[in-house]
Amino acid sequence: MLTKTAEGIEKNVKGTVEKFKENNLTLNDYIKACVKQPCLFYKSPDNAENNITNLVKKFKNNGLTVDAYLKVCLKYPSLFNSSPETIEKNINGTVDIFSQDGLTTDKYIKAACKAASLFATPSKTIEKNVKGLVNKFKDNGLTTDKYIKACIKNPTLFYQSPDTIEKNVKGFVQKFENKGLTLDKYVQSAVKAPALFCMLPETLENNINNFVNEYKNCGVSTEKYINSCIKYPFLFYYSINHIKQKINAVVEKFRDNGLTTADYVNCSLKQPCLFGLSVEKIENNVKDLVSRYSDKGLTLNDYINSCKTAPSLFQNRPDTIAEHIDILKFTFLNSGKSKNDEDAIKKAISNGIELSYSSKLLLIKNLIIPQIAKQNTTPQGFTRTGHWEEKLEKYLKDNPEKTYEINVKECDTKTDCVKVLNDYLKELSQKTLGKDNVFKVNVQE
Repeated sequence: MLTKTAEGIEKNVKGTVEKFKENNLTLNDYIKACVKQPCLFYKSPDNAENNITNLVKKFKNNGLTVDAYLKVCLKYPSLFNSSPETIEKNINGTVDIFSQDGLTTDKYIKAACKAASLFATPSKTIEKNVKGLVNKFKDNGLTTDKYIKACIKNPTLFYQSPDTIEKNVKGFVQKFENKGLTLDKYVQSAVKAPALFCMLPETLENNINNFVNEYKNCGVSTEKYINSCIKYPFLFYYSINHIKQKINAVVEKFRDNGLTTADYVNCSLKQPCLFGLSVEKIENNVKDLVSRYSDKGLTLNDYINSCKTAPSLFQNRPDTIAEHIDILKFTFLNSGKSKNDEDAIKKAISNGIELSYSSKLLLIKNLIIPQIAKQNTTPQGFTRTGHWEEKLEKYLKDNPEKTYEINVKECDTKTDCVKVLNDYLKELSQKTLGKDNVFKVNVQE
């Protein structure tokens, strides 16, 4: 490069920037790339233009654009000088090797745009990394297709050393194997949250110990927290500051309505995805639902108490829970369990567990099975707690000749409960007996 004149270098650099000015390449950005890859100072603008535009042409149908590839080249400057044919060979070779495992050119291009060096990595290297890692954990439930999905989510895994990942994974599991963590469980967690494959054991260990120490007075144990992390694997790498900030913010929103730190910590351990929801989302879910029934006497205190018994209510959409309340109100008024709207809604809210059930399960449990039981001699155990849908389907199949009448009265709800009932009974009839005339819904005045 010392043999090149200043004028020649200036011409090359500014000329290349000029070629891509419409793609937002700046002189400052390209200078930084040249400093990392000094040979670019004396490469002609035509060379860079041909390499980039020809590569993009080869993969334009797979979502690659000049703008996107320029950003990649700035992260990995040697690509400015890389042959399009070589890169094409790398990409197509890798996709061919793993096409049976769900890898497509579109997906790999998208992954490579996030991890720029993949464009320059030979397919044999990728194959060695992926198959080598899968072979290390095949007895723990890891398959090539699962690991390819993980690599697509976290593209740096494509070029991570299998030995390094193995050391990270086994090193972490050994720290907590006496607390219920196994290789099988952790590998499956890492498939869902791929960053876990390459995180240092010490970092994860600190995250867990810091949480347990922070909330030990709330009844938290390492075993409980490990179990929650397995259910919601992103928890493994959440820092204590991140979690603490969210917990404190939610508690502060509802402290005056009876929510304590211990309450919310234990709710979150039972429903770990709460740790991943924004404070605003949780607040909106709760307050929106309460506002819909405030004219019927529902208060934030009432609903927070329900959320404590069924933590999934914190995360459920208000539309979903409102439908469940309407369905419960409909079934309570029709079964005689309630005499008016306010009492029906109060009963519905007081049973947070039922509010977390699906609408059809609420209809089965509180309306359909009780009415069938009144009309027929039912087998022992039919009306006992649990497995309502399975028991109902079995009963119908065991009694294919019977028909049933469901007698209801309409009630004032935003949900068309009669339609929901009719739709489900039609679906149930078709599913169990392949016909539509098993149930007749009589709507009384």
